[in-house]
Amino acid sequence: MSLFETATTWASLLAAQVMASGKEVEKQGSGAPGIAPYKAYGTQDGEVVIAAGSDALFKGLCSVLGHPEWVSDARFIDNPNRVANQAVLYGLIDPLVAAQPTSHWVDALEAAGVPCAPVNTVGQVLEHAQTQALDLIHPVPGTSMRFVALPVSFDGQRPRVRSAPPALGAHTQQLLFPELV
Repeated sequence: MSLFETATTWASLLAAQVMASGKEVEKQGSGAPGIAPYKAYGTQDGEVVIAAGSDALFKGLCSVLGHPEWVSDARFIDNPNRVANQAVLYGLIDPLVAAQPTSHWVDALEAAGVPCAPVNTVGQVLEHAQTQALDLIHPVPGTSMRFVALPVSFDGQRPRVRSAPPALGAHTQQLLFPELV
């Protein structure tokens, strides 16, 4: 089971809404109260989550951002100080990240070993090459419905949807009068 499969499955209710309506859902927020910097940042063309809570990761982020001096700034010297001063820190980082497209930051941060990821819409996740490669979207036999599959595989096989849900009352006879069936 991979993290991508699990995360996609966590969004299965939202994914079902997008697949049924064709409309994107609103974003739910980002960030972590005890780690800084750790949140989604607006870019020129979207958002990127940057997770640089350790001192080493913060140093890498500062280098990518072109501000290595922030590493020795007393306000940002360690995670507790970065958390205490996160409004100031985010005020410095936000405009820098906003000046470039998401792909620029993902490429630069990954090269520096700083955990990051683009923020995808549910529709983008559904169309993502990894979603397709992992066979995460399954059709329901006999219907036009599709659902996000379970995030597990057994012996390399992902469990499939076997049938559509029964119609209302389809099993009433067998449930109420099993001896007659």
